Amino acid sequence: GLKNLHAAGIMHRDINPSNLLVFSLQPAAAAIGDFGMAKVGSQSAEKFLGSLSYQAPEVATHETNTNAIDIFSLALSIMATFEGCMWSGPLSDHENYSAMLDHLARLETQMPDGLATVLRAMLSPDSSQRPSADDVLTDAVWEQIEEP
Repeated sequence: GLKNLHAAGIMHRDINPSNLLVFSLQPAAAAIGDFGMAKVGSQSAEKFLGSLSYQAPEVATHETNTNAIDIFSLALSIMATFEGCMWSGPLSDHENYSAMLDHLARLETQMPDGLATVLRAMLSPDSSQRPSADDVLTDAVWEQIEEP
């Protein structure tokens, strides 16, 4: 879903666990819901966008937003599925961002090999260094995930 949105030049801007509908892990089948915050193209963030706890740092600092904000939010949403609860706290704050990375390190033992590495890339504080939705989707790590 995110790959197709981004290919069409659309930012969702509110990726969070509540807006992700997972039907199956193998084969992967999921959908994205709630397009109320979606926008076409890049834009400057002049007001609150989406769920505060899932916002990329550049949203809070009013930098130009790109598809990379959705990648960041997706990584936090994936982390939330392993944790069983939602992340809290704006990640534009360096202390909160560092705490989130520490938290990812603790969750790593519960994840398939390589997933934490993919998530770290998706959570890069530099939006230009985050992988695209296509890069994330085609990573071999997803082949290791099985139905519970």
